Amino acid sequence: PVNLFVFAKSGRRHRLFITTPLISLATSLLLIGLILLMDGFGGRGVRAVLMEVRPDNGENSAYLHQEQFSRTGVLTGASFTLNEAATLSPVPINPDNRWARLTTNNNGGGSGYSVEFVDGKLKTSGDWYQSRSEQGQVLDSVVPTRGRIERASPAGNPQLLSTFDFPIETLFYRDSTDQWWRADNLVPGNRFQPVQATASDVAIILNEEESRFGKRNQELFSRVRNRPGCFVAITTAAPGVDTFKGIKWKETRTIITGPVVQP
Repeated sequence: PVNLFVFAKSGRRHRLFITTPLISLATSLLLIGLILLMDGFGGRGVRAVLMEVRPDNGENSAYLHQEQFSRTGVLTGASFTLNEAATLSPVPINPDNRWARLTTNNNGGGSGYSVEFVDGKLKTSGDWYQSRSEQGQVLDSVVPTRGRIERASPAGNPQLLSTFDFPIETLFYRDSTDQWWRADNLVPGNRFQPVQATASDVAIILNEEESRFGKRNQELFSRVRNRPGCFVAITTAAPGVDTFKGIKWKETRTIITGPVVQP
């Protein structure tokens, strides 16, 4: 109506050939501006990682099982390369989520996912990340690490040392007699003296941490969380395996398990 009665009044209908595309262009630009204002570029997400470290037998490796979920705004590209040898799989999301492109009941939603191993790296293309979407992936990788928990005292109450290069919020250690020990706010390179903890108190916290994972990692964690001579550490400071660079990971919560070693 504005076009007809203001810009192209009776007797000036020829202006419609100019004003109509201009109005359409302005409307499109306004819509794009609103989308960018609401959603922005790139995206944000969270990651939950189960990490098993094996410093024994000269292995010095960390086995990472990473779950991640993200929401994207406008993307100008979404391919990425993993420098670590890894496997990557998309995870279907609840069909009630209007942002999901891959759900549990849409048979893939027409999405395509491609990976290629080149020179020890994983190159990806396809629909791993799409504009204005929510998506989840699971990633498995093995990376070298010198991080470990060492026991400095062979007898008596344990004295432990963390060689990880990041702080640990809470650590539980179950010794060979099945006694649990707890320590908090661990700094890399400093010895610490844990205090005794009851199995019931430890179970409450580990149950809560286990519930943060998906079904697969819940099952993996349940198998290893109560091993004598091993530890369970909780941290939000450990780095995850990065995928698409346009995603800002707001939290990477990592549960680390493995044997306590004696140097």
